[in-house]
Amino acid sequence: MFAIRDASGEGIRKLYTKASKGMSRINWDLRYSSSNPVRAVSQEPEKLESSSSGTLAMPGDFSVELYMVAGGEVTQLVKPVNFKATLLNQATLPARNYQEVVDFQAEVSEFSRVMSGTRQLAREQEVKLNTIRKAIKQTPETGSNMLIDVLELDDRLNNILYKLEGPSAKASWEELSPMEMPLNRRLNLMVRTHWSSTAGLTLTETDQLEILREEFPRVLAQLKEVIDGIHKVEAKLDELKAPWTPGRIPALD
Repeated sequence: MFAIRDASGEGIRKLYTKASKGMSRINWDLRYSSSNPVRAVSQEPEKLESSSSGTLAMPGDFSVELYMVAGGEVTQLVKPVNFKATLLNQATLPARNYQEVVDFQAEVSEFSRVMSGTRQLAREQEVKLNTIRKAIKQTPETGSNMLIDVLELDDRLNNILYKLEGPSAKASWEELSPMEMPLNRRLNLMVRTHWSSTAGLTLTETDQLEILREEFPRVLAQLKEVIDGIHKVEAKLDELKAPWTPGRIPALD
């Protein structure tokens, strides 16, 4: 395992490769680790794998350490070795202040981490609500008010997902009628623009980030309220001895 750190000593990437005899080589693509949600796995992965790539991490001072992971133990083989990453200066429109670009990318990456997680969490609640509705139908003691509460939560959740994703298009985005820009699309605009570019920031990019700073926290707060509502419904299902649904802990009286 190769552990890469920045000048402050903060870990930014781990690269894994199988131990073997002789001379070997592994490359770091000068990117942070991806902040995308991790998919659930049904069992422990058979081997350690390098994370997928995130945003650009250069220029600057870095260090790399080498570890052996074997038999449930981690042993350091090589202490930190310092190195420097510099720009090739091949950009057509180079940034006047590259630190400004680096700071921008760091904030966008954090928004990507939280917004991607929020979107995934919302989708999980969508499945949970569908399951709860089925449990309500199977439980004799549940009344119509309980079903109405669940349907209201479902409407609020759909509104959150619409703000994040917008409507789906059969062919391309251009076929859709004019609408308010979905938050995820604003995020993707910033991520894709600077994914492989070291050019300066544009007004469009900085405007998108400012909009996310203002609008996304409200959407996240709305999702938290929906989840709180789901927890109350689940507590009621426990009282009524409803069939198990994901997320509830079975218990005996």
